[in-house]
Amino acid sequence: MELDTGAFVVVSLERERRPASEVVGILAHFGIPAELMERRAKARQPRSIAVLIPPDRVSEAVLALEIHGFPDVRVYEAKQPLI
Repeated sequence: MELDTGAFVVVSLERERRPASEVVGILAHFGIPAELMERRAKARQPRSIAVLIPPDRVSEAVLALEIHGFPDVRVYEAKQPLI
């Protein structure tokens, strides 16, 4: 799946020590399309990943991740198409 617009969800893996694939798996379980981005967030936040999701699914994504043990979630809106 490739999204050309969306919201970046940055998830810290620092305290959880769980793989990035688990984040995408949780979102997929709830039917939320997610594209794992390169570890660009790593420069700002060690042990963090960035996932691109549709902007209308942000609330669901944050809630799903928090319920499944990822409490440190930040969201950044993409202001323009990514392609």
